[in-house]
Amino acid sequence: SAISLEKIAGLEHEKVRLGDTVFIIDREFVPEILVEGRVIELKRVRNEPERTEIKLGNFLPLYTDDTRLDDVVDTI
Repeated sequence: SAISLEKIAGLEHEKVRLGDTVFIIDREFVPEILVEGRVIELKRVRNEPERTEIKLGNFLPLYTDDTRLDDVVDTI
């Protein structure tokens, strides 16, 4: 799941559109994973922006720490 920041006061400039390249922070891992990815699918509910669904893909690591990446792959 992803959170769209554009509806939060002061973050209106963080609009996300189909095909955009975005920075992703995955806090489910310790330490957190920082990657770059693309918005490959976007579903919006006009009257309920909190139900926006964003599908991400084409991931690229922002840091090339191979041992850390290997540790993450081993947990999957």
